[in-house]
Amino acid sequence: MPAVPVWQRALCAVLMLLVSAPVPALDPAVRVDELLHTGWTVQDGAPADITALAQTGDGFLWLGTPTGLYRFDGIQFERVAAPAGSEFPSQAVSALWASGNALWIGFRYGGASLLRDGRLYNYGEAEGFSTGTVFGFAQQDDGRVWAATYRGLLRRHGETWTWIGAAQGFPGRQARAVLVDSAGAVWAASEDAVYRQAPGAAQFREVAAGDYPVSRLAEDRQGRIWAAQPGAGLRRLKAQPGEAAPAAALALPAQDLAVDRDGGYWIATPGDGLRRLVQGFAAENPAVETYTEAEGLTANFVRSVLEDREGSLWFGTAAGLDRLRRVNLLRAPFPQGAHDFALAADSDGSLWAGTRNEPLLRLRGRQVERSVDESFGCAYRDAHGQIWLGGRSGIWQVRDGKAQRVAALPPQAAATAVQALARDADGVLWVSLNVPGVFTLADGLWTHRRDAPELLARASPLTLLVDRAGRRWLGFSHNRIVLIGRDGARVLDAGDGLDLGNVSALHEGAQRLWAGGARGLAYAQGERFRTVQAREDGLFHGISGIVETVDGDLWLHAARGALRIPAAELRRALDEPGYRVAVEIHDALDGMPGAPAQFRPLPTLVQDGDGRLWFATTGGVAMLDPRRRVRNVLAPPVLIRSLDAGGAVLSPGPDLRFPAHTTALRIRYVGNSLAVPERVRFRSLLQGLDADWQDMGGRREAAYTNLGPGRYRFQVIAANDSGVWNTQGAGVDFVIEPAWFQTGLFRAALGAFLLLAAVLLYRWRLRQIARRLRAQNEVRQEERERIARELHDTLLQGVQGLLLRFQAAAERVPDAAARRGLEQALDVAEQVLAEGRDRVMELRPAAPPGLPLAEALQAVALEQTPLHACGFELSVAGRPRALLPAFAGEVYCIAREALVNAYRHAAPATVLVLIDYGEREFRLRICDDGRGLDDAVLRAGGRSGHFGLASMRERAERLGARLSLRSRAGAGTEIELRSAAARSYALAPRRGLRWRR
Repeated sequence: MPAVPVWQRALCAVLMLLVSAPVPALDPAVRVDELLHTGWTVQDGAPADITALAQTGDGFLWLGTPTGLYRFDGIQFERVAAPAGSEFPSQAVSALWASGNALWIGFRYGGASLLRDGRLYNYGEAEGFSTGTVFGFAQQDDGRVWAATYRGLLRRHGETWTWIGAAQGFPGRQARAVLVDSAGAVWAASEDAVYRQAPGAAQFREVAAGDYPVSRLAEDRQGRIWAAQPGAGLRRLKAQPGEAAPAAALALPAQDLAVDRDGGYWIATPGDGLRRLVQGFAAENPAVETYTEAEGLTANFVRSVLEDREGSLWFGTAAGLDRLRRVNLLRAPFPQGAHDFALAADSDGSLWAGTRNEPLLRLRGRQVERSVDESFGCAYRDAHGQIWLGGRSGIWQVRDGKAQRVAALPPQAAATAVQALARDADGVLWVSLNVPGVFTLADGLWTHRRDAPELLARASPLTLLVDRAGRRWLGFSHNRIVLIGRDGARVLDAGDGLDLGNVSALHEGAQRLWAGGARGLAYAQGERFRTVQAREDGLFHGISGIVETVDGDLWLHAARGALRIPAAELRRALDEPGYRVAVEIHDALDGMPGAPAQFRPLPTLVQDGDGRLWFATTGGVAMLDPRRRVRNVLAPPVLIRSLDAGGAVLSPGPDLRFPAHTTALRIRYVGNSLAVPERVRFRSLLQGLDADWQDMGGRREAAYTNLGPGRYRFQVIAANDSGVWNTQGAGVDFVIEPAWFQTGLFRAALGAFLLLAAVLLYRWRLRQIARRLRAQNEVRQEERERIARELHDTLLQGVQGLLLRFQAAAERVPDAAARRGLEQALDVAEQVLAEGRDRVMELRPAAPPGLPLAEALQAVALEQTPLHACGFELSVAGRPRALLPAFAGEVYCIAREALVNAYRHAAPATVLVLIDYGEREFRLRICDDGRGLDDAVLRAGGRSGHFGLASMRERAERLGARLSLRSRAGAGTEIELRSAAARSYALAPRRGLRWRR
């Protein structure tokens, strides 16, 4: 008798299992080969011969191997070294167990370690632990840890390890596996039996015996315990001594076993790959699926199995690491090698697919049927549910589930291909042919549509659509749409808001018409278009299929993959022009087998009667059911791994300090979502530098330059592939120490020094200005004195001589009348000479030589007082100082003019003079209580024909001083002169001291 295949023996054994209650199973529609597989081998950095797997609460996947301990964040494998100051007892890891963020590590040939909070605790013979190989760990709710080792069973309570032996009902010399079930019972397998300690009991009781040792104990969703035996297969254990014996085992060598959250049984075999029982052991006809190296597994020798927190299945093999996970896109079982899929969904739920190199295909459920042997480049379903196909030999129609040719192509298009099809309300079929252009087929007759000039001027349309109003929309290359209605044809282009490049997709939704193309997405408002933008630039490029679902979501097939725009985002984009919509992406990481076609066949996205979406790509056809999309609801744990400053790598911790002169810093972090780690997104904030959160994308490192000393806090948050954010994230505080010149004391000293330097510089500048002004005034005064001397010694002396001559001549004139005329002329000449002498005197210092200003002004008052009944008061404030000669002369002239004006014109009772020698400025005030000045005179700046006030202002301007005049009719007049000390004094003040120039 020939040998019975292993899979037949396994199936027969499964059928013999007698169990009562069914379990929730993984969707039978999703086979193992439809789960997305990813494998890592040594070429990818993964370790080989992975004997143990565990996942800690921080999301890391831990790998135990004979050559050491590794951890994996979905992107990078990292060999884990012992923390500083400690070392592992061995490198050969045989068992792992995760308890929160703590990790128990068992080693071959004995010893165990606990890695917790960055510290390592080792347990060996000195601590009472086994010197034999560790096979596994388990932990009870009260914190007691069990260890199965080659030399027996151990229990840890507190910090003490206790051997469990015959006195406790466990007589085995070895403990090959240990398990704490959901009820709190402890199961332990010896070399030849399995024992159970009931909750609260002190003794173990034997529940099963066997010839082969157990490698793993596992519990299913119904609380049943299963034993995996590499030599005997998989068997169920009875829970109580009086319970009926379970049915025979699955006769398949089982190295490891895991029951996933959907109730599926995953069996690791030592040489035959993976097995999965889709419907578990509860079904009458359970399906056993196989996954081996032929399907992509890294090795057929599978040593360990683990389901992670997000539902992905992980397998450690002799050659590397494998992952299987549920994805939203399922690949249709069309023949390998078929390409250029033209899709149309039939009303009976089947999918028709025309290809370039295969006969017409029809997909029913999971079965693919072959139809007519014809190459089809276009498929179309009209409003009545009829399927139309465009092939090399003509136009075909599906009737009663069979494809029949209804017309050959027109003679002038015999060697071309059908680009697009559309049927209008009159039953006329519109056909775009690749070379000749647009044709219509009605009653078996072809018509070349050349009646519209817009059609003659352009190539064949890429896509066609007949809307519910009966209008024909023809999408062309080069950003053109031709709209044909009852009133004729019109070309829509950039002037109508169109900005799509090649128009390759048209779709009429519930309320609007959508258009997509090489450059983006738009919708029609009447006969104009508005563009919709995504948050990520370029996401809407290469759109070749559009479907609007009944819930209002918009699905696109674009170069980046399958894109979903939620209905709420669409509504906001319609209400807020310029709003960028959030988009959900499904690409190769979700099972998309290739890229969409951009020219033919179109469209690349269709929806069937059940609401499922079918995407045609260069690598096959994928299906997505919008109602059963997988969503990852677990936010990724976030961890800061290290901080690198100038090659000094530090781990996060309290009181983290970097030395002075640290300006560049790199902070590495991770968001542990193992489902789709490539889509984890981060945001970071460095308090003390950043004003707001920074979008880091998928980067797992933040780099900073030109940092200064101070206290900083770095925070990072992360989102998983479904956009679920861990808003708490992780943070680290650190300090960059200041250099000596960056300390507060140094800065204060520097500030004081700069302030002092500024004061000194200001003082020095004032001295420079004063010195320059004095030099200028001296030069001016010397020039004035020279002019005065010249005028006095020449002009005035000469005029005086002429006057004497004329006087002598006048005395000799006999005629009295003539003599009187000459004498009157001489009187005028003497008056002019006197005025000239006065002007010459103005060119010299006006104050009498050697008299201070106060005495000079008092002398002026004494000259005027006898002529006017008026009092005079003079007051001096401050310590009198010598004035610059030119300044003193000008001030004296101004004051003399003011005093004379007051005496002559104001009729005052009292005239008051105040001289103030201030530290910062010189001030002179002259006040009277006379009749004052009219407002008209003040506005005009003086009386007509009088130049006293104007002369005073001019003199003040030459001095760089400020002259102000305040007066009111009947209320007296006040004239005030203010001048900076540097412009006034011959000796300038400095902190109470004086120095000469």
